[in-house]
Amino acid sequence: MTRKVGLVGVGTLGDPVARHLVAAGHDLTLYNRTRAKAEAVEGARVADDAASLIAECDVIFLVLATEEQSDEVLGSASDLSGKTIVQLATTSPDYSEGLQTRISEAAGVYVEAPISGSRVPAERGELVAMLAGEPQAKASVRDLFEPFTAKLIDCGAVPKGIAMKLASNVMLGPLMLGIVESMAFAKRAGLDLETFGALLKNSQMASPILGVKVDKILSGDWSPQAQMDNVITSGGDAVKLAHRLGMEGTLLEHALVHVEKACAAGLDKEDVAAVFKLLADEPKA
Repeated sequence: MTRKVGLVGVGTLGDPVARHLVAAGHDLTLYNRTRAKAEAVEGARVADDAASLIAECDVIFLVLATEEQSDEVLGSASDLSGKTIVQLATTSPDYSEGLQTRISEAAGVYVEAPISGSRVPAERGELVAMLAGEPQAKASVRDLFEPFTAKLIDCGAVPKGIAMKLASNVMLGPLMLGIVESMAFAKRAGLDLETFGALLKNSQMASPILGVKVDKILSGDWSPQAQMDNVITSGGDAVKLAHRLGMEGTLLEHALVHVEKACAAGLDKEDVAAVFKLLADEPKA
């Protein structure tokens, strides 16, 4: 029997994931608060609300920005029995454990699958997913990840997938801010940014994310791939877990200070590369 697949949240990540699922031939229904975004995905049906999507689908992907939005969507469902809920967003470990309990008590199945990668790797089908949950539950949805991932990592039980993602964020946050800070340093030092960017791209520090962030800074493209308010949320979860583990003053914690200042300056919906705008200009005398 063909599974009916649903996806809630057709945003920066959800849009390319949805398009890959449709291209792979999956029977897909979408729901998004801004209906036009869901309607833009050709080949997918669009539900009028989250409750009707959950009612008609067997497997439901959640690609939502906040835990509160996930609660609102799942709370709208009259019955979760027999449903498999796959959480692609990065939440806190405690929230994910609680979600598994709630869904299990409602006779549903929960799979935790936070994603590593932003819009560009999502469009290329090169995301990395970190699966956690009961073995049978993970096995039942693995094929659905094939169209939009380059790698699936089995992390064990919930919330080990989230912990794996947060551990990677401890490195990713300082890495992104280090790129931005070095470009700002070069500008203040009067260096040609094209030349400096070429140096970074051809050095031993070269990586796909370095190339993307350097190019965004050089072109002044602040459209979100790693949107700043999301960086604050997922980075903050990593910092909280680090504190619980006895790790104070991580590099991530210091990096987030720049992002917080940028959010306060109204840049919260822009890519983290836009921190460059705050750091590159020399202070007025």
